[in-house]
Amino acid sequence: MSFLSLFTCDSVWRLRHKRMIINLIRLLTLIFCGKLLIYILSGPVYESGVVYSEIVRQKVDLFRVQPTYKLSHLSELPDLRKLNWPEPFVSQAPMITRAPHNKSAVLPGSFEPSMSIEQLKLCRKLLQIFSDIMFVNGYGNRFMLAGRTLAGSFHHHDFAPWEDEVSLLVDITIRNRVRELVKKLTPSYSIVPANETDKFFTRSLDTTLNSNVEFSQPVAGRAWSWPYVGISYYVVNKTHVSEFRLTKTDQISWPIGIVFPLHFRPFGPGWYPAPRDPLRFLRTIYGDGIFCKSRPWSHALERPMTVITTRCHSLVYRYPFVFHDVCDEYVGVAKGDMALSMERLVNLPEFPEFSAVHGFCLAAPVENTRAETYFYDYRNE
Repeated sequence: MSFLSLFTCDSVWRLRHKRMIINLIRLLTLIFCGKLLIYILSGPVYESGVVYSEIVRQKVDLFRVQPTYKLSHLSELPDLRKLNWPEPFVSQAPMITRAPHNKSAVLPGSFEPSMSIEQLKLCRKLLQIFSDIMFVNGYGNRFMLAGRTLAGSFHHHDFAPWEDEVSLLVDITIRNRVRELVKKLTPSYSIVPANETDKFFTRSLDTTLNSNVEFSQPVAGRAWSWPYVGISYYVVNKTHVSEFRLTKTDQISWPIGIVFPLHFRPFGPGWYPAPRDPLRFLRTIYGDGIFCKSRPWSHALERPMTVITTRCHSLVYRYPFVFHDVCDEYVGVAKGDMALSMERLVNLPEFPEFSAVHGFCLAAPVENTRAETYFYDYRNE
């Protein structure tokens, strides 16, 4: 065989070898890209087709409530104290638990502010103290905003102006422990145990002091004082969470996925544990009607009140409401999962004009991004 023939054979072999390497690289690249595509598509997908990215998932997880402050990520959540807030909606005179000289106490009108500025501050203080007790002792994920307090968070990021109590739900399995922890604050603070709802309040107001101070006032004929935090309890089974009631017919239950895991929600200047799906939680209690109801009970006087109903949107000219939408930072909404929801506290001075008082993104079920502003239903979009 000639030298030229040997050279030609060697060149052909080298060319084929080079092509084999190139094809192998192409094959490995295709395999890698295919596996990457499968990994991406295996996560939840937005309705618009945008992938539910790991970045979104991590930001959502920041809102998940942990047992202690150290394990939670409160410092990474929006600083509510730095936001714009409307002037507090308060009554000009303090609500008193008993009228002087045997006169009848004057109650504020329906949907009118029911607490003075000091009484409002006291409610916030009591809530924060109780929250601190729970988180410091590793029970941060075993209590939550509930009832009309949760409704206030959902609609106003704060108290509904006409409400006069903080309502919480606490795991019934730690009821005795919670009572023991609160009793350690005696005499500055007290807790009155009850079969269903405990009352947590400050030491009683000295009757010689002005009633517009940050102390709870004795309620005639009762063992507790007002303002207070109402602590009800919940029980859990494999499928449902139920508010503890002595009479089963009065018991409200939610599928466990509506409640857990708890996520932080805003309430005034602080973040507090709340049910995972606040909209469905509230719908279970109040239905999805378009009417707002005034408070049925005066907690200051411990007596029933005449309930007035009005279309919720009629209150928009008096008080700001929260508008729920998809967070601007991300396009699309993840199906069947937690998403980042934009919540804007909105003033509506003159329809259709409106102005946002503040806004921020927080974790919420995707369906809550379509929540109606004035009642417990979903927008058709």
